[in-house]
Amino acid sequence: MSIRLRLTLVSIFCFSAALTYAYPQRNNFDLPPEPNGLSLLNKALLGNARTIQPDGQYVYMGAGCTFTVLNTVNPQNPELIYKEYLSGYINDICIYENTAYTIGNRLRIYDITDPSNPISILNSTRIGWGSCIKYSDGFLYINMSPGFRIVDIHNINSLVYKDSLFVNNLVDFKIRGDFAYLAVSDGDTPDGSQRLKIVDISNKDSIKVISDTPVPYDVLSIEVYENYVYISDWYRLFIYDISEKLNPILIEEFRPASSSLLVKDSTLYISTKFTFQEDSLYIFNISQPDNPQLMRKSQMRTGSQVFVSDNKIYTSCGVFGLEIHSINNEHKIEYLGSYRTDGNFRGSWICENLLFVKGSLFLHILDASAPKKPIEFSRIKIKDPVTDIYTFNKFLFVGPGISVYNIEDPSQPFFDANLDSISLKRFIQKDELIYALSESHLIVYNITDPMKIRRVGSIPIEKGSDIILNENSAVIATSKQEILFVDISTPEQMSILNQMSLDYNARQILINENLLYIFNGNWGHWLEIYDIADIQNPYITDSYSWLGLFEKAYIEGNLLYLCTLLEGIRVFNLNRIERLAELGKYKYYDWIESFSVSDNLLYVPCGSFGLHVLEFNCSTSIEQSYQAPSNNLLTFDFSCYPNPFNNQVNIQINLSQSSIIEIRIYDVLGKEIKIISNIKTGPGQSVFRWNSDQVSSGLYFVRVKAGKQSRYKKILLVR
Repeated sequence: MSIRLRLTLVSIFCFSAALTYAYPQRNNFDLPPEPNGLSLLNKALLGNARTIQPDGQYVYMGAGCTFTVLNTVNPQNPELIYKEYLSGYINDICIYENTAYTIGNRLRIYDITDPSNPISILNSTRIGWGSCIKYSDGFLYINMSPGFRIVDIHNINSLVYKDSLFVNNLVDFKIRGDFAYLAVSDGDTPDGSQRLKIVDISNKDSIKVISDTPVPYDVLSIEVYENYVYISDWYRLFIYDISEKLNPILIEEFRPASSSLLVKDSTLYISTKFTFQEDSLYIFNISQPDNPQLMRKSQMRTGSQVFVSDNKIYTSCGVFGLEIHSINNEHKIEYLGSYRTDGNFRGSWICENLLFVKGSLFLHILDASAPKKPIEFSRIKIKDPVTDIYTFNKFLFVGPGISVYNIEDPSQPFFDANLDSISLKRFIQKDELIYALSESHLIVYNITDPMKIRRVGSIPIEKGSDIILNENSAVIATSKQEILFVDISTPEQMSILNQMSLDYNARQILINENLLYIFNGNWGHWLEIYDIADIQNPYITDSYSWLGLFEKAYIEGNLLYLCTLLEGIRVFNLNRIERLAELGKYKYYDWIESFSVSDNLLYVPCGSFGLHVLEFNCSTSIEQSYQAPSNNLLTFDFSCYPNPFNNQVNIQINLSQSSIIEIRIYDVLGKEIKIISNIKTGPGQSVFRWNSDQVSSGLYFVRVKAGKQSRYKKILLVR
């Protein structure tokens, strides 16, 4: 971990701790040791193309959490003929005869006699994470962190580990006969240099390094052809003569650098992806290795792997999937076709029976009528990040634009119009109206006729960041540390009903019944809950610290769903009898921005690993964590008046039954100012008073504790 990253994390946690300390008595609730209410049902979409391996007209690909097979007999339109969702991912694939060997989070071996129906013959967790795999004469050679390992697979039912070599930062390797050629990045040696290691593997039970040659800079890839090794760093390519394997000799170095090298029939193919050059493919004639001759160059999308077969170049291009080019033309490289996998899935939205998932390249439309197994209908090419999605009368509205698409036939959506030339940050839809936040206004549009959208009203709102609707009002969070309550009963004449100041910027707001949930904007690690039954007098009822560094929250019924940065998806029970209760948790592979919830199903876009469909066992989890309140359960509320006050404030408490009442006053730094009461009080109404003669004007907090429950309110002293 880099020093900068360590300092950043330390700063975040120290800052979080300081805020928690400075705020009066946030509830640090106890969590069940292992909440297990969430389970994985299914997966959808492919994800980043990490590795490919052509074999005749078929291309075997590891994309996200899938093992896929493409038929490229028509390279202009490759056809997906097989797709298997895995428990992990695939980093590399090698093929020998009718067998595919794959490595990622485990070793998997498939019989591919029928490419449309590969049969799994081994799925071994004994061999853990690996990034590169090669097959030769009944042995597998695997780059397994931190080292190089040989596995005897002559008997597929009884793998035998042979010798291994401990090597830090082994980047790439090749097997040629009785030798392995290893490209090692920095960190393997005391001086931190990069190395070309040649290893004698003739005796699989006792392998040994026979030469260890320093190489400039960080190595990226290696290739071996005849008596020469080609090894690349970030800047240039080096050619070594290995006629004497004990003493490799550098004979040439030249640009460009390469993240993927391939030599075939005295021709060197160089992909410059992930180097400090433009994304291009170079083809060199290396019949004279000490004098490579550039034959062709094409500025094109390349990837982490390049393969050549039948005068076609196949490249794995991450979110762009598989690309195929022709090299039949002596003068140029021609694009033939591609299979786009997409990836970096960050957000999902569900509207009626349609599920929308945002990737890097497309907005994917899936059929959610069979919710546990969504099937992709179509894709919409997107340019801008997607913030909001709503549907109305067979039309799709996509923010922040807002762009309008006709989805009467979801398999063939088409673009209709842009809603407004103004840059809109967020929007929310209710019936035939859309309420949209720009940098300076709340704007209302009528979308009854999506072909003739009209603006019906607006009101100045500076720096609005989030919006939620509540009956005839809109609640808006701004980046000016405030919450605004706006009367929208007449969209043509909206007005601000109330303004509530915060001591932070709200990251997100939600409403459930008469409660407003405000998530802190500074990495979103705490939650405040306000009662807004009376918009003119909202008051805080609960506050919870450290729910995790959350990105997005949803409320459905009595359940709070959180998407957190470090701890995955978390589900809480909102029945606030004593505390929030965590009911479920699901760790995912990648950072996401949002997910969607419908009928206890969660659609979680897991970055480069596709879409995961989760089910929350609601009844079981709630039965285990919570029992319905009985008639003898203590409940209470309280109010402070007048507020603001000049010298004395009244604290009126209503109890359902007798309880010990504790009243404490805090300043804005969390320092305790006064303990007013700590006595047993009977049911009904009681009034306590605080005389503020000894303190200065400003904001204070009143905490009332009855039994195990606590409530907070803000009061303002004005002299």
